[in-house]
This record gives sequence, structure tokens and C-alpha cells, in this order.
Amino acid sequence: MDADVLIPKNFVKKIKLDFKKHQKITGVTVYLNFYDSLFLKRTKFYFYVYMWIAKIIIGHYIFGGPAYAVSRKFWEKVKGEVCLDDKKVHEDIDLSIHIGKRGQILFDQSLVVYASGRRINNNPLSFFIEYPLRILKMLRSH
Repeated sequence: MDADVLIPKNFVKKIKLDFKKHQKITGVTVYLNFYDSLFLKRTKFYFYVYMWIAKIIIGHYIFGGPAYAVSRKFWEKVKGEVCLDDKKVHEDIDLSIHIGKRGQILFDQSLVVYASGRRINNNPLSFFIEYPLRILKMLRSH
């Protein structure tokens, strides 16, 4: 989880319940809202569309950057495969690809976390153009 993320009180408890209830999942991803974004403030719609498009392109849900959980068992299996070069990949999506090959990533739509939208506010072109282009390049390399 990123340092600027605000989580609900029941976050860890709910994640643990997800892993207990769905014993075959490899990870859990949650809704993301931005608490200080002029463009995307407090709406689930844009993130839901993002997750839906990612699922169509990749074939499964992806980890939503600022907060997600990975099973230790599956982390041990992929930790040597993930790319650590931030200029080439988005680490959350790279990890999603590797983890998703080994099982289901659960999208717990009942959990919402809030993160800073400073990247969107300070440099919207980077967020809406550079980031998606890096995702496409990264997908080609996988």
C-alpha cells in the first residue's frame, strides 16, 4: 500500500476474509478513489471502467496501484519474474500479469481506498497519455 492511501477501518480484516472465503485466489484488488483530484474526485465510475478495460485486454483483473494484497504463496512463486525497472513497467500491472497467470485475482468491490490525485492534478498528460502508453508497451513485452 502506498503511503498516501486512506483505508477503511475493516480493510485488513476484509482482505483476510477474502483469502479465507476464496481459497483459490492469488490476490485481492479494491476500488480506488482520489481524495484530492480535481478530475476524478470520489467517483467509482472511472476506476470501474479502467478495471473493466484492463480485464478485457489482459484477461483478468489487475492490482489497482495504491492498495492491493497478494498471497504470500504466490508472491514466492513470482518474485524472481517481476520487472523492477519503473521506466519500463507499472509494477502493479506487471505483478498482476505474473500473479494472474497462476490463479484468480479477486476484485473486492465492497472495499474502497482513497489515494492522492497529485499526479493527475500536477501532470494530467503524463497520467492520461504516458501511463497508458507504458502499459501498452509493457503488455507487448509480456
